[in-house]
Amino acid sequence: MLVSRCPTWSETVFVTPEKAKQMREDHAFHRQRKINDDNIIRLGVEMECGRFVQGTQVFIAVLPDGETRYLLNANHSLEAIQLSGKGQWLTITFLHVKDEAEAAFVYAVLDTQKIRTWLDALRATGKNEDVPFPSQFLAALGIIAAGFPLLKSDWVAQVRNKSRHLRLSLVEEYRDAGSLIAAAIQRTDNARIVRRAAVLAVALVTAKYQPSTAGSFWRSLAKDEGLVEGDPERALLRYLRNNPPGGAGARIPHQKAAAAAWNAYFEGRPIAVVKPTQMHEFRILGTPWETKAKTEKKPEEDAPYSAVRRRLLAQRREVRDEIHS
Repeated sequence: MLVSRCPTWSETVFVTPEKAKQMREDHAFHRQRKINDDNIIRLGVEMECGRFVQGTQVFIAVLPDGETRYLLNANHSLEAIQLSGKGQWLTITFLHVKDEAEAAFVYAVLDTQKIRTWLDALRATGKNEDVPFPSQFLAALGIIAAGFPLLKSDWVAQVRNKSRHLRLSLVEEYRDAGSLIAAAIQRTDNARIVRRAAVLAVALVTAKYQPSTAGSFWRSLAKDEGLVEGDPERALLRYLRNNPPGGAGARIPHQKAAAAAWNAYFEGRPIAVVKPTQMHEFRILGTPWETKAKTEKKPEEDAPYSAVRRRLLAQRREVRDEIHS
């Protein structure tokens, strides 16, 4: 009876910065996607703050000659190890493949069978109970955690690549605000408009710091009953109906429009049209964003995270400049 060779084997090793560099050089797979600096910095921060998951899996394809090996994933993690100078425990799984084409196929399907969503992460923490519209809620928290970025170029770095720990830490802080907004817009025709991530981010902040006034404002907008020209709710509703949701290019003006309408309402000032392009300083009256945009995170968490990120960003730029010089 013939017993076929096991197609895989694994080992858990401590990967130092030097080892990470060697793996990247010796097992480079030329068909891989380009390296993303923002992702490297995000992972580097996680490593320096002790949040990187030890034993993270790395896949290496091994061709029949036993010598040729291709790194199929974890390139960003290995770059982050070098950048941070912090060695990490990684579980390396070796896969026997018959040729480079098979290695490319494995690379193509790796990590794509089932993507772990933000909703999955929320459920795993046990914080999903009674969270209203969780997907939109978490997207809005990402915008709040990033301090309402005003430049499209900042959106990926500040919102999409923001630490999951930081975003999930805001769930409890904004749970009551989310419940208030959910109650204010339930069973209304415009609830979906308010649940747009950028709009909801502004709504959550107003509900947290000005619950009574926010409840009235967002309820009035969602119901759209008896609104007249000059009412900030009507001005915002008209803008959002005429400007559908989209990526960062749409979300930035949406958050500005929502803040502008709220500010007018908070001051008792009529406004017929909201003009996001004229808001040069982002402000949400009656909240910590009243004077200038800020990042909503606990100070003891934010300070070291931001300091590490700035330092690693500077280091990464130096490395990139050396490569291109």
